[in-house]
Amino acid sequence: LAGIGTVVLQPLSSTPQGAQTGLGSGHLLLLAAVGCEALFMVLNKALRRPLAPLAQSSLMAQLKARRVKKTYLALVQGSVAAELGRIEAPIGRDPSERKRMAVVAGGREATTGYRVKERFAGWTLLEVDLVTGRTHQIRVHLFHVGHPIAGDKLYGTEASFFLRSMKEILHVEVEEGIHLTRHALHAHKLGFCHPISGKPMEFVSPLPPELDEFLKKVRK
Repeated sequence: LAGIGTVVLQPLSSTPQGAQTGLGSGHLLLLAAVGCEALFMVLNKALRRPLAPLAQSSLMAQLKARRVKKTYLALVQGSVAAELGRIEAPIGRDPSERKRMAVVAGGREATTGYRVKERFAGWTLLEVDLVTGRTHQIRVHLFHVGHPIAGDKLYGTEASFFLRSMKEILHVEVEEGIHLTRHALHAHKLGFCHPISGKPMEFVSPLPPELDEFLKKVRK
């Protein structure tokens, strides 16, 4: 891990013939789910060798102490009033729909922080900090406060509704090839301390092309 400070990750699809070399944004999504095994797997791939036991112990301690910072980008429906906010609401299985999670009494403690990054008519781009790591936490919390993630078929707007509403609200022509085929939630940054030196490290994953192109179109 020596020499790693801030690392910008590139999508795996951008590598020649789809070769999966180094760290890609797909790996960051897995890593941001925050299992120790996922973290070690990604770093082992980056280093091309297994992590030393001391490094593994340090990273495991940081994970358990919630010192690993996970930041997402989320495009949500509506105008989020506060520039900065924190959602603290317990999450558990939705009693009316077992495939979904929900904010429920007696659920597991869950905390999500957010900051407004950019505003559009009828939509807001947020930077979201995952303090705890419950199943579907960001999606559930944002739906709970009335700002479901764009394109989220399980907790809010569907991809087709997102495309149609952006055309109507923003009065822009959106090419049919530039739309969301998934919900607009992206694992953007992952930060932790170097397990030996203690220096801060950060991995950054750019927006996926479909979301990046869509936002560029809307900004015009």
